[in-house]
Amino acid sequence: AGPVLIHCADKAQGETIAAALKKAKYERIQCFYSSEKSTPEERSHEEQTIKTKAGQDGMITISTVFGRGTDIIPTHKQGLY
Repeated sequence: AGPVLIHCADKAQGETIAAALKKAKYERIQCFYSSEKSTPEERSHEEQTIKTKAGQDGMITISTVFGRGTDIIPTHKQGLY
């Protein structure tokens, strides 16, 4: 299965979605709402790490900041869902 990006309005909504997915036995879930890193370089590195994982097959990413996910490069030939 290809990677999935779920854009949510806020962290509370994202956590509700994540909890429901975990209850449904989905295991490859990551959430990213905003970086708390102190420097621009650290924030950029953290975002890039999350985006790399977001493109992996089977990964579900829940986020308030990635919008349409145009800068996420999927490894699945069908692209990002």
